[in-house]
Amino acid sequence: MMRKSFLALSALFFFLSPFTVGGLPAGAKTLDDIAKEGTLTVGVIPYGADVIKDPRTGEYSGVSIEAIKHIASEINVKPVFKEFTWANFVAGLQAGHVDVSVAPTYATMKRALAVAFTRPVYFLGIEGVAKKGDTRFTRPESLNRPEVKVAVTQGTGEHRWLVAVAPKAQVRALATFDTTQALVEVVAGHADVGISDGYSVSETLAKQPALQKVLGGKTYNPFPVAWAVRKQDTEVLNFLNVALGELISSGKLREWALKYKAPWAEFIRY
Repeated sequence: MMRKSFLALSALFFFLSPFTVGGLPAGAKTLDDIAKEGTLTVGVIPYGADVIKDPRTGEYSGVSIEAIKHIASEINVKPVFKEFTWANFVAGLQAGHVDVSVAPTYATMKRALAVAFTRPVYFLGIEGVAKKGDTRFTRPESLNRPEVKVAVTQGTGEHRWLVAVAPKAQVRALATFDTTQALVEVVAGHADVGISDGYSVSETLAKQPALQKVLGGKTYNPFPVAWAVRKQDTEVLNFLNVALGELISSGKLREWALKYKAPWAEFIRY
């Protein structure tokens, strides 16, 4: 029986060996590879307090930039930044153009079919805005009326949430990558309420004094936001998970979040 088990395991190893190297998937990038290159190539998308781009110098700052620079310094490599858009960052990862994307990305099951996500960096929830003085919308159920027009970005988690909590509302679903646009629809008079993530709401309220938070000023249905790597780069993924855990438990991530006035500073969870 033991001999049969050994032979079976040997056959399994023989079958798997063309696809793995040292227990890692073929083509996987390792920390040794990164150390030899001396660089950690980082994909970025300017967004909120996570990644800020100086329009004059092109330099990046923000919470994610501080974090990844700190992580790179711990392993004695230089971070090199490459900018992407929401439409092409997954392709950039899959093609190996970057080692990690630090763009704040909702970790969903569908997206996890294409890339591997780190542990959540923080949680980002759903908020709503209306014109100042409008007292009709004190809670999500207030939206569930056929005369209420609500704007939201099409295909997002906010869109799915809205349809679930307010099936009777008139939903104005916008096909755009600009998650603040649904909020500006209220200013233009095209919607009674705009729904988006907490980031977009904070950014819009700073620019649109005619708007106010509604739904009790609360944040609903927080989603995990994470970084991403290629699915086969498991060693890099494991390292980043440990690194993020240390930054969270030490309080460094929260310090950077407060420094850049990130609206999710209180939504970091170890």
